[in-house]
Amino acid sequence: MSERESMKKLGRLLGEIASVEEVFLKRCSEVTLLAMTDYPSALKECLALASDMFDECTGEPEDPCCKFAASVKSALERGELDQSLVADLRSLRQEYVQAVLQPAVRSYLIGDNEGRDNVVNVYAKALAIDRLLDLMALFQRVSRRDPSVAR
Repeated sequence: MSERESMKKLGRLLGEIASVEEVFLKRCSEVTLLAMTDYPSALKECLALASDMFDECTGEPEDPCCKFAASVKSALERGELDQSLVADLRSLRQEYVQAVLQPAVRSYLIGDNEGRDNVVNVYAKALAIDRLLDLMALFQRVSRRDPSVAR
């Protein structure tokens, strides 16, 4: 398959992914707005988002989400939005992209059309991880600005 055909195929796939993840991304946007007015409620909703994402773990030892699920959920439940949590999410994102997303996309682009649904799901989870990381950065900025914010 030529590079041009691969790009077209990937473009169609990304369009499909955007529609699949619309609900999760909308919830993330709502949490972002809520964080400005009601930090504790936003934190609670963020925990629900993380729980939803990590509850989908396959339980397989090679699934990076399962490897980091317990530490991330525990930190969120305790309200500990520190550098350790951000580091865990960054490590998860990097490991997930390298171990899961890249091989799935590569396989799809070389002709595995049956793997399309898998790529959509894998890419959607990568977007969710990235959005959670964005939310953590936002929570850290909000809590630094307002010392009265509950940690």
